[in-house]
This record gives sequence, structure tokens and C-alpha cells, in this order.
Amino acid sequence: MRLKGSYTLEVRDREGRLLKRVRRPSRSYVRSIVDIWACQWGNQSAVTSPDTGNTSRPLGINSAGPRMSGPNDDSTYGPVVGTGTNAVAIGDYALQTQVAHGTGAGQLDYEVTTYQNLQTSGSTRKFELRRLFVNQSGASITVNECGIYAQFEDSGAVVRYFCAVRDLVSPGVAVPNGGSATLTYTIGVTA
Repeated sequence: MRLKGSYTLEVRDREGRLLKRVRRPSRSYVRSIVDIWACQWGNQSAVTSPDTGNTSRPLGINSAGPRMSGPNDDSTYGPVVGTGTNAVAIGDYALQTQVAHGTGAGQLDYEVTTYQNLQTSGSTRKFELRRLFVNQSGASITVNECGIYAQFEDSGAVVRYFCAVRDLVSPGVAVPNGGSATLTYTIGVTA
């Protein structure tokens, strides 16, 4: 079995016309997702991992999760986008420069994450996480990176946020003012 992923980024103008579609393999699972798996699957209580603020957190062995379906107007977990261009490294704890939620300069309105299409096709089992980002900032915003942030409890049962995936979008994709971007991560296993 191989863990397999991809992402698709679709950009539309204010009338909903498709301007650009980028589809690429996601090869960039980073440290924290493996730390979370080791904690839960391996019943390891001594695992620590850096949260998205780069503070080392002891992970909660009895935590429910990780949760990756971020709610409306919340950029702390779920699919996220950014403008950073640094190469991906296993120790990445966050996007280099995450685009904040909002309607001000340099911000995107983060819509609710949807979970879709759990299915088996041939020897592959997969599902999708999808999120819409609306640009009401007054200017174009270029997305150069994307990823998934996970919500997970530390050993004190306090909710924390961890970077599970970070990918570069190169060349970057401009989201026009009044337009939108839809980020879809497809995650699965293949025999």
C-alpha cells in the first residue's frame, strides 16, 4: 500500500468563469502528521510536535482526531493557502506566509471545508477535502503555497493546530479581486 495524494487549485473570476486549474501530486506530508499518527496508532505518550506557532506540544494519546475540516471564517485548520515560496522541508510547522482570513488587504475569506467522495476505484481508496477562498481584498493575491492544518489535542486536552501537509504551487496562481480559489486535496491509499 502507498499513501497517495494530490491537490487541485481552481481559480475563477467574479462571474465564476474558470481562469486557471492546477493539479499536482502532493508529496509534502510534514513532520506533525507523522507525529500525530505515532501518538495515536503507536499509543506513544511521549511524542511532541511543533504547532503552527512553532511551540513544541506534547500530543494527547487519547485525543479525538486529527480534525481537518475547518469551519467557515476560520483559517486555523483545514485546507489553507499562502504566498510563501520557500522549499518544503520535513520540519515545516506552518505555511511560510499563510494568507489570513478576512476581507482586508492581502486576505481571503475562508469558507467551510467540505469532505467529499469517499470511494474505492480499482485498487485505490480515497476522499477529498475541499475549501473555497473568496477574494474581497481589493487587489489580486498570488497563491504560491497550500496545505492542510490539523486540529488535535495536546496531552492536557487543549486544542492545538498542526501543519499536516505543505505544498508549493509553482508558478504561483493569481486570484483576482472579486474572484475565488477552490483548493481540493485528494488523499488515499493504493495497493
